[in-house]
Amino acid sequence: FNSFRGIEIPSNRDVLLGRGKSLQYHMGNIQMRQLCTNHLDEYRNESKQGKEEWQLRIVQAMQRDGARFLKREGQGWWFVASLEEAQKRAETVFRVARASTNPADSVAAVKEEPLS
Repeated sequence: FNSFRGIEIPSNRDVLLGRGKSLQYHMGNIQMRQLCTNHLDEYRNESKQGKEEWQLRIVQAMQRDGARFLKREGQGWWFVASLEEAQKRAETVFRVARASTNPADSVAAVKEEPLS
């Protein structure tokens, strides 16, 4: 009886958690970014609880399309992330999408000062 649950090669539908350009360009991550961007206006206008509900909706929509949310651990194997980790990824994707469409929403945005 083997209980090892590692995944060697993620599918194109999977959303890969972590950092780095290679993860940003993974097909599942691109699809999730597009889904979040498509619902950004609704998300922006929500309360904190409403935003959490949108995060869950995004995760569930991706899962319905066959995506798993995977994180890399140990010897380079991928493992299914928790629902909480998946929702956190959705929150991050919405935040980045919001900042890229409205620089004033970005923590890194710098207020332009008039020249005197």
